Amino acid sequence: MRLRAGTRIVDLQRELVAAREELREQATKDFLTRIWNRSSILDVLQRELVRGNREKRPIGVVLADLDHFKPGQRHSRPFRRRRPFSASSPAA
Repeated sequence: MRLRAGTRIVDLQRELVAAREELREQATKDFLTRIWNRSSILDVLQRELVRGNREKRPIGVVLADLDHFKPGQRHSRPFRRRRPFSASSPAA
């Protein structure tokens, strides 16, 4: 009887760990792209900045803006290039 109860507790613990990991995944990644969300990226950046300061090493950051990268993604409006901003342009 004790062995069965112990086995059940171990099984429940495994299920709990798996469920917690799934929730962590859902909370930190975008559902469609499976890449880190903004909050996760900021957490990682903060940790790396602290580490860089501690180790007295520079930190590099690369930002990329990816558009139209999902397969089959369609937009209702065609892409239109914006006019460059100039100080002499009237405010819109």
